[in-house]
Amino acid sequence: MPIPPSSYAALAGATVLINLSASNVTVGKEDFRRLLVADQSGRSLAAYLYAAAGTGESTTDLAWDGQGMIYENATRLAETKRFAYSPQLITADIDLDRLVQDRMRQSSFGQAMRNHRNDTAAFRTVRLTADLHVGKRLPLERGSERFPFVPSDPNQRNERCRKIYEIQVQGLVKRLCAAGTDKRSALLSLAEIICPWKLRGQPRRPHRDAGCRQHSSNFSAGGRTRGQRRQLRDRGTGGPAFLAQSG
Repeated sequence: MPIPPSSYAALAGATVLINLSASNVTVGKEDFRRLLVADQSGRSLAAYLYAAAGTGESTTDLAWDGQGMIYENATRLAETKRFAYSPQLITADIDLDRLVQDRMRQSSFGQAMRNHRNDTAAFRTVRLTADLHVGKRLPLERGSERFPFVPSDPNQRNERCRKIYEIQVQGLVKRLCAAGTDKRSALLSLAEIICPWKLRGQPRRPHRDAGCRQHSSNFSAGGRTRGQRRQLRDRGTGGPAFLAQSG
């Protein structure tokens, strides 16, 4: 479906989208569902709850697997076991305030709300009360990363560092091309220390223009920074794996 109904619900203000699906199961369909749910929760900046029909609905022609998922802004929080013959229940902590703030920061979401205000006018708001145990301690179920911007998995961390590395290289190539070789003295930066060997492999950039300085004009740099810079120089590669270790 090009525009799912949940898209209009999100534009109308809903932060939790629920899909009670009657989709039957085929080989490989579970991965396709995960992609759809992750994409829709990310584009809608919402929490998406998906529940497929269970095995008790199976017939001689079709089968259902009872797949259930909870996603928040393209991140999977919980998922059920497929083809279970007993009832299942999954729960997850959803940060609704964060979703609202993300929508406020994303200008395209507000623009979409204005463009589709006629389509969302038919939605109504139903208010209800919930008996919350305010005095009772409710521990969070979701984990909290110690370093949220640094993946704990080594493979993901190295891949993240490689992407940062490539971004630095692309930016430095553009600066060198625009400034010219006679203005390289004004281009001393961290990127020029990290990326010179990578720059040598870029087209139309001679080796002498790679900015391969092994010092910095920043006299406030500490001993740890200077030591890491020397390691980069001696290593001669400055690859993503080394960047991940040097922090």
